Formats: sequence, structure tokens, C-alpha cells
Amino acid sequence: MYDLKNNRQLCWDFEIVDKNQGVSLVTHQPERKNVALLADEDWEGSHCGYSCIMKTPDGIRFYYRADNIDMDTYELTHTPYVCMAESKDGKTFTKPKICKFAHNGSKENNIVMSFDRYFDNFSVFYDENPDCPPDEKYKALEGRELKAVDGKSFADGASSKRRLLYYKSADGISFEYVRELDIDGFFDSYNIGFW
Repeated sequence: MYDLKNNRQLCWDFEIVDKNQGVSLVTHQPERKNVALLADEDWEGSHCGYSCIMKTPDGIRFYYRADNIDMDTYELTHTPYVCMAESKDGKTFTKPKICKFAHNGSKENNIVMSFDRYFDNFSVFYDENPDCPPDEKYKALEGRELKAVDGKSFADGASSKRRLLYYKSADGISFEYVRELDIDGFFDSYNIGFW
């Protein structure tokens, strides 16, 4: 039995429950409503995911990953991007023309980040702390896998490691790489930003 001490816990996991009599965990069934955002542009490709929706002083922002994957080889067929959409009501989103990065020769798109490699879980956060420096109001974390080269391994014997990279932005559109954070872990979900 897991000792909770005086800590509160949500009962999502029956591993921490001593007895379970006549109780079950049932999720609400989703109901299809309207389409909030249709990812149908060429630069959005066949794979959009890792989305993040947040409230900002200007409304609601929707950040999402966009790339195209060949389903036979699982290789990227175009540059992977982070895109952004905006909303006033949180129900209908529009894609602003950010015009920062070219895709197929045109900058008429909503791309805020472009990568020259595969990237994973680019998580964007808005910092409401009044003491936050203005150029860091938007923060982003990216998990990246580093592989040992030339058949060597890292000091602990591992052939690869996951690292966490930190980015900042004043406007949530122009992100600047700051540094690699000296934290070990797998880094595969948004919970790392809140931890």
C-alpha cells in the first residue's frame, strides 16, 4: 500500500487505493461539436500534434507541431515547424500571417519556429509573473535526444541521452534559444514545464 501521509491525491490510479468495492473510474464520453482549427495547409503536412492552448493578454493562442511523415519509412519529408493560431473566444481559431519562415518559397504562413532536424515536444508557456523580464514572457522547452558518436557512450554507459532546451520570446512569435538545462530525464510531456 502506498503511504499518502497527509498529501492529497486524485484517484486516477487504483495502485494507491487499498480497497475498491462498487467503484469504477469512468471518463466522460466526448461530444463532437465544431471544428476549432483545420490543419489543411501544405506546410502543416500529414502530422500535426503536440498542441498547446493558452490564455494571453491578447486572447488565446494555439501552438502546434506541423510536419510531414512518409508512413512507409517514418522519415520526415519536409522541414518540421511549430505553428501558431489565435482566437478571441477559444472556439474558433485563425492562422495569422506571421511571414517569418519560407515554406516552398513563400512566407505567407503561420510558422513561428523552423527546425533543420527532427524535434519533439516543443512546449510553450506564458509567464504571468509581474517580475518576469519582458523578453521572457513566453517560454518554451524542447526535449532533444543526443546520441553518442563514433560508437562511444556517455560517462554512465548510455548510447543516448534526452536533454531539455530552453527558449524565450517577448511576443510568442520570435523565439530565441537560451541554453540547455542541466536536468536529467526523458522529457516527453507538458508536465515538465509545470514541475
